[in-house]
Amino acid sequence: MKIVVAADSFKGSMRSDEAGSIIAEALGESLEDAEIKVIPVADGGEGTTDAVVRATGGEIKEVTVTGPLGEPVTAHYGLLPDGETAVMEMVSASGLELVSVDRLDPMKATTYGTGELMRAAIETGVRKIILGIGGSATVDGGAGMAQALGFRLLSADGSECGRGGEALATIAAIETDGVMQALADCRIRVACDVTNPLLGERGAARVFGPQKGATPAMVELLEEGLGLDERRAFDGCNQPRGWRRRRPGCWAPRILWRRDGVRCGSGSGHHRLRCRDSRRPDIGYRRGADG
Repeated sequence: MKIVVAADSFKGSMRSDEAGSIIAEALGESLEDAEIKVIPVADGGEGTTDAVVRATGGEIKEVTVTGPLGEPVTAHYGLLPDGETAVMEMVSASGLELVSVDRLDPMKATTYGTGELMRAAIETGVRKIILGIGGSATVDGGAGMAQALGFRLLSADGSECGRGGEALATIAAIETDGVMQALADCRIRVACDVTNPLLGERGAARVFGPQKGATPAMVELLEEGLGLDERRAFDGCNQPRGWRRRRPGCWAPRILWRRDGVRCGSGSGHHRLRCRDSRRPDIGYRRGADG
């Protein structure tokens, strides 16, 4: 008898390979003659990198980044055999598993470390990124990620905005002069198994906020902050040199660029790369002929 064990992770408790090994061990005790093979699987959350690296023969790279609550953590990404494609997951840098239950706070938690992980991969020559976005401890709309990639999020008085969900409502302008140039040459794909919109009853704050420790009052503040940023994103900000606006309006941290038909950008921890907000079906920048 041959048995394939392909178990998904148990959020916050056990990764796919760990769950699979336990199941295989239990089966082996009862079925001594069975040939049992464990195959890790993932849905964009914890274990995604390990599953893809194991399946493709890639290599794990470790990077020290900023954790969801500001402490340094060791995150990792997988470099695939082609040498220019990386697979990574938010949970490694900004995940629930990095924060104890009693410290969960989406008002403070940031995706900055995820941006640092992306930046580290890009600096080594990676130009294609597959980013798993499940299992994060954050509801900052990807603002921290954008900051780590060089976007300056400014308050009304011109000072740098803080990090975390509570800072969303303070963003008044975005400066792009410091964005890493190589980002424009990257293609970033998001791996997830949900299609929730940004706002509303099925939106990021209301559906995912409580999972990350948000109280009802926090959910309302996060919803308001995400909504404000969506409405005023790019208003008065400096576009990257050589890029022109495709359509008006888009919330700042969900930056979506296109270059010669190739998409690249940074997104919320809870949304596909293409905007799912029905009011903003597909928004971003296109590189002009002068770029």
